[in-house]
Amino acid sequence: MLNSLQATALLSLENLKSNLLVTQKIAPYSRRVVIVKAQLYGHLLDEVLQTIHTNLNSQEVLAVTDIDSAVSIRKKLPNRRILLLHGISNLEEAQECYFHNLETIVHHPSQIELAKKTQKKESPSPFIWVKVDSGMHRLGFTLDQITQHFSEISALNPHALFSHLSNADSPSDQQNQQQITQFSAIQKSFPDVAYTSLSNSATLLNQLIPFNKKEYIRPGIMIYGLSPNPIEKHHTIDKSLKPALSFFAPIISLKTIKKGSFVGYGGSWQCPKDGTLAVIKVGYADGYSRLLGNRSSVYLNGQPYPVVGHVSMDLITVYFNKQTNCPPPKLGDFVELWGEHICLYSLSKKAQTIPYEILTGLADRVCRKIQQE
Repeated sequence: MLNSLQATALLSLENLKSNLLVTQKIAPYSRRVVIVKAQLYGHLLDEVLQTIHTNLNSQEVLAVTDIDSAVSIRKKLPNRRILLLHGISNLEEAQECYFHNLETIVHHPSQIELAKKTQKKESPSPFIWVKVDSGMHRLGFTLDQITQHFSEISALNPHALFSHLSNADSPSDQQNQQQITQFSAIQKSFPDVAYTSLSNSATLLNQLIPFNKKEYIRPGIMIYGLSPNPIEKHHTIDKSLKPALSFFAPIISLKTIKKGSFVGYGGSWQCPKDGTLAVIKVGYADGYSRLLGNRSSVYLNGQPYPVVGHVSMDLITVYFNKQTNCPPPKLGDFVELWGEHICLYSLSKKAQTIPYEILTGLADRVCRKIQQE
């Protein structure tokens, strides 16, 4: 599979299916809104989209943030329910929703009139979801806006009320219960709205609310095999997730390096003893963070080896000590940047970020291949 000398992401469809099954086990009676925004969290390939699609029932939903992504998916999946998480912002987008039978969220008063234009006289008409601000203070109608525009919102005949917990990855945080209470109070104002959606990946994994047949759960990063919870707090469910993407890059140069030599821009690393320096064809233009220079490792032939010097736009350098007992590196060998042996959670901490940013920052130029299993 790793035969072209370029940075390559291997995608496991079997792991993807396994993660989808985990969501069913957590909430067997709930429908799923699977989040496929940001080019499927960097997984990109149509095979990933098709695998998710074929493992959902007809009443379950794919969700993206923008109209172009929604239309692109509609062309591939003519009968799948598709939801616009950020709603629509102009008449042209409303017309696209109408034409392509897209469901949309309404989160601001300015969207109410536009949302009406997505509705069809004939049945079925695309559903409208209403997002309320239960305390995250990002998108969603505030309490004052709900009061002011209550009749207009009700006239949209919303399919579901939608909100987002800001601290669900910290299950003991009081903010979670405050938001759940706020959301429940808002829900009582809309007795004719049949469904709710409050459950992102962290809410699901930490089981913060009951998951009944009226709740749309919204698995995002967990579909791709990662938990939003801190790794030190992972429990059995978190550990059952299987990362769907591993990242590799090839060695394109090997040279002997002498003790005392400096490596890379600015000479930020000095060689402690004679060894071998491998140049790996990957850099920050591929999504391998510049902050990982002199901090991270790669994996080859049963052992991790340090990334030394600054990460360049297209290259990194790795130091191999001659005294190790493992087979020496060879030109064309692929090192693991993250995957089975290099933990993405730990790598993200070294890059002072989170796995979400690492995955979605994987560049389009990175080759993506389906893993043969």
